[in-house]
Amino acid sequence: MWNIYLREISTEEMNDLHWLLDNDVESGYRAKMILLRDEGYTVPEIRRITERKIVEIATNDPRKYRLKFSTWSLRVLAGYIMEEKKLVESISHTEIKNVLVKHGIEWRNSKTVLGKSRDPEYELKKIGLKS
Repeated sequence: MWNIYLREISTEEMNDLHWLLDNDVESGYRAKMILLRDEGYTVPEIRRITERKIVEIATNDPRKYRLKFSTWSLRVLAGYIMEEKKLVESISHTEIKNVLVKHGIEWRNSKTVLGKSRDPEYELKKIGLKS
């Protein structure tokens, strides 16, 4: 395991990091990692904190975060975690699912299947044999 040592961060640098965290999508993630490391967290601790936060967000109603929908998709959750929360620089929807499964959360896949019907005569109607 690598030990990462940081020099003490000045007040001005701290303010700059907080500004980046709030205003710069590209650098916000890195700023957050530097701030956590400056607070004394180790890299494995930062990883655990990040995973717990992903689980917390995923298990809450998106409306709690002032979003206009009531359920998460894995792709939307990944985007929210990267762009809005800046928890990670990059994460796939597959990795999100892996994190959730690791924490005992089963994710239901929702599929929209077009062309299927519950109507028992659907196939006949579809090919025009029944009206």
